[in-house]
Amino acid sequence: MPSDLLVKEGDRVEAGQVLADRVRDRDRIEARIERLQLQKQKMSVAIAGPPPTRPVPEVVGLPPTSFLDELAAVERQRRLVEAAEVEVANQQRMLDMLVSSENPSLPAATVPHEEAVLEQRQQELAQAEAELSVAEGQLQQAEAERQYQEYQHSLEMRKRAIALQQAELQRQEELQHQQAEERDRAFELAQLESQLQNLEAQLFTLSAIRSPYSGVIQRLKIQEQRDQNLIVELSLVADGGSGAAATDP
Repeated sequence: MPSDLLVKEGDRVEAGQVLADRVRDRDRIEARIERLQLQKQKMSVAIAGPPPTRPVPEVVGLPPTSFLDELAAVERQRRLVEAAEVEVANQQRMLDMLVSSENPSLPAATVPHEEAVLEQRQQELAQAEAELSVAEGQLQQAEAERQYQEYQHSLEMRKRAIALQQAELQRQEELQHQQAEERDRAFELAQLESQLQNLEAQLFTLSAIRSPYSGVIQRLKIQEQRDQNLIVELSLVADGGSGAAATDP
């Protein structure tokens, strides 16, 4: 632009003096470079990885069991039942023998007494059988409770396995999301780097044009205009001679 030309015809210049300088274009490009560098600096911060997977509590194992107490109680009651059955059978045989005997010397109260004893033995047998049923019921209840505990334990183990699987799937998704963000960030950084290189190349072409030697500006002639850019031919009469310099402000 004409305003980028810092001298006019008739001006005296010294060697190294700036003849033309595209200050506004350079300031504009430098501002863009600064913005891009700040953007690049912000994007250079590494993306935080996913948080660690929350631990899934272990499932406490079931204590071993053998039902020894219950089995022992059942076995003890069975023996009592067997012993009571023997007592009833023996008493029944004795009573049968007394009833079938025709011994006139046998007291009249003997048979009723033995019948009462038989009834007592039968009651003892019924009691032993009832207690055997209770012991067997307690064994069955203990076994059922153990089966229920094992079922509940298997459910807890299954829940934990599902929780571990879900946690792993979630972590894989988070890792994939992080990797996608890293790829996007790398692509954007590459684009920023390309823009910076392009702007720095443009900035290099906007260096100030300086006078090669001291002298007087004899003529300024516009050779060509391209958009906002002018190609100017500058004639400089040097001290002790003459010369020409071309500027492209």
